[in-house]
Amino acid sequence: MKTLLILLLSFGFAQISLSQTETIRERKVVMQLTSPDTMAYKSLMIQLKNLREADPMIKIEVVCHGPGMNFLKQKNEAKLASLLSNSNGHLTFIACENTMREKNITKEELATNIQFVKAGILEIIDKQQDGWAYTKAGF
Repeated sequence: MKTLLILLLSFGFAQISLSQTETIRERKVVMQLTSPDTMAYKSLMIQLKNLREADPMIKIEVVCHGPGMNFLKQKNEAKLASLLSNSNGHLTFIACENTMREKNITKEELATNIQFVKAGILEIIDKQQDGWAYTKAGF
């Protein structure tokens, strides 16, 4: 009987511990966008919305390089601004300066509130080494 009581109490504490862990858990994901396809951009926006609904505190960084830089252009300013305004500062869009240089893209051609890194792929590697989850954005 004493053993059964100890097991039941232990199970109860384990459940409390798990639920506390779930609320404290910090999620961070770096998403790589390299597609020029507008359908990939729509898919990315749906993914961002779904992630934010499932976990409003999730930290998301979208790194755009190669053909994915088109997503950060001024023509998408309203969409990007809407995503950023609803993110509580937990969403960041990153532009790759290597791609900008190769494609002759200036900062003025991009939407506002974009951050810049020298090499998008290195940013992704650094985030993964810092414990961020990785996913390919879009499809």
